[in-house]
Amino acid sequence: FGYEAILQNLTQIEERVFANADTAIVRQIRSIPDFLVIKNKNPMFVEVKYFSSLSSFPYRRFKSSRDLIEQLARINQFWKAKVIFVTPKPPFFLASDPPYYQSNKLVFHPLLEDNDLEIPQEVLKDCGLLVEKYYPISNSRE
Repeated sequence: FGYEAILQNLTQIEERVFANADTAIVRQIRSIPDFLVIKNKNPMFVEVKYFSSLSSFPYRRFKSSRDLIEQLARINQFWKAKVIFVTPKPPFFLASDPPYYQSNKLVFHPLLEDNDLEIPQEVLKDCGLLVEKYYPISNSRE
């Protein structure tokens, strides 16, 4: 669902038009979530973020990650999306709901325990095997 997928013409002209633009509309377009999930006739936005460094996620404080704070703030402001963090270490998938953090600390739970998406354990296990295969810990930066 992300802007790269639904606004293909924008991605083609992004460098020329958006390169130096920092307006509310540009920030909103760039923060369009990756997926639109419809469950029981209820739509929800889902953003996916990958973290290769085991030492920086999920225990880092936001002070050291201004870019992530800003991204999450935009996602919260414009979309109120659920964010799924993918890491190279089990449980591989962690979910966070707006406002995403409390007391400068990210609030998350294993995706298996997420009541909104209710993804079956077998599916998460299969997807975890793909994470292990394509994003092994040895490739992550510590």
